[in-house]
Amino acid sequence: MVTQKIVEAREALLAWVTEAADYIDAHADELDWNYYPGRWEVDSTSDAATIIAHPTTTTSLTLTPELAASLAALPTWSDARSALNDALDGRARPPFTFGEWDDEMGAAFHCIPISPRVGASGEHTIAVRRERLASRVESMLNFCGLDKRSVTRHVLGLSAPNTYVELEEGVVLRSLSSEDLAWALNLQIITKRDTVRFAHAPSQYQFCSLEIVGDEAWGDGRTTAVDETLTQCLVLSGAPEFRALGHFSTLNLDLPLGGSMSLPIAPRALEEWSPQWSADAIDRFQKTWTLLRSAKIPSSISLALRRIGRTARRSTAEDNIVDLMIAAEAIYLSDSGSPEDRSELSYRLSQRAAVWSQAASDVEARLRVQKFMRAAYRARSRVVHGGTLKESHFPKGLTPDKIRPYEEELVELLSAACLRALRDSWPPNWDELVLG
Repeated sequence: MVTQKIVEAREALLAWVTEAADYIDAHADELDWNYYPGRWEVDSTSDAATIIAHPTTTTSLTLTPELAASLAALPTWSDARSALNDALDGRARPPFTFGEWDDEMGAAFHCIPISPRVGASGEHTIAVRRERLASRVESMLNFCGLDKRSVTRHVLGLSAPNTYVELEEGVVLRSLSSEDLAWALNLQIITKRDTVRFAHAPSQYQFCSLEIVGDEAWGDGRTTAVDETLTQCLVLSGAPEFRALGHFSTLNLDLPLGGSMSLPIAPRALEEWSPQWSADAIDRFQKTWTLLRSAKIPSSISLALRRIGRTARRSTAEDNIVDLMIAAEAIYLSDSGSPEDRSELSYRLSQRAAVWSQAASDVEARLRVQKFMRAAYRARSRVVHGGTLKESHFPKGLTPDKIRPYEEELVELLSAACLRALRDSWPPNWDELVLG
């Protein structure tokens, strides 16, 4: 709800940044500023699309004591400072300190975007980007009013325009904004070549992100736990991909200050196709997330989910088969400890997989699952003992060069088994289940 107090704070701060912009433009040649290599940034926005560009250079203006004194002497500064104090409303001070000048001046100064400009005589100088003043003011006042001021974004290579789903307090699944897309490009989580300008629209270059709002500069300690839950949830909900492209942490501003902590995991070219994430699939993801965050995950199932998730990071069929069958053993053979218990592993595993599968009530379907899992176990054994995969190691009609559908079916069977394990009592009494 926008209160009169908020409206007045916005107007007061906007009045000062406008007056400060006038002063900076008028005294640009006298100010201390520097050139830096350009970076991706939002250049302009319309109803149809947002233009993201990579200028050759960018600039920064130094808040020297002389400039700060001049800006503080502007008639509108007193009201602007009060507006920032009201927005803080007893919360921690914003982390914008410039030498001897107070936090309010640092926060207000951040609302003034600067860009390089060539003067009438060809000289290089700077100018304020006035079209961005209002959005910067809005972002800063919102930031000052936050109790938690950092955000970690896990970038997903899945397309779902206009998505916003609150998974739990402080954790949101949403479409990646244009500002965050530019940030991901700067951090090489997403890559773009052979152009310095493109349009970001609902019909193109769409990604999702899982956002975690935290207390500390780089999150509040939940990032690792949520990262694991994210992979598990993508696997169990049957998402088109099981991994994030990378993640980064920043202050929760539209244009964060300085750098950020980032980790590109599997960078993707901007032009590369991103699978469409349907509304039904996102709904399954949300329900699975709730299940995972409320359930105690058995260690064997956690291991299985990690191994299934690892297949998204590998391209070789042999490695993926080994990882998937490690997952299968974690699910179906975790009670087989002694040598006598581990006899006929292939038979045990395939039999348990058949009776635990969703098709357990259909004899023909059970037999098919059993045959499928025995073939998978043979393929796994062949690989770990140094052999190569041959046509005889796969179900009839499937050759090693067409293994991807086979992997996908194996992933589907194992993911469904893990999901049932979380919903039902685990582990089951295998003897009763097999003989019943």
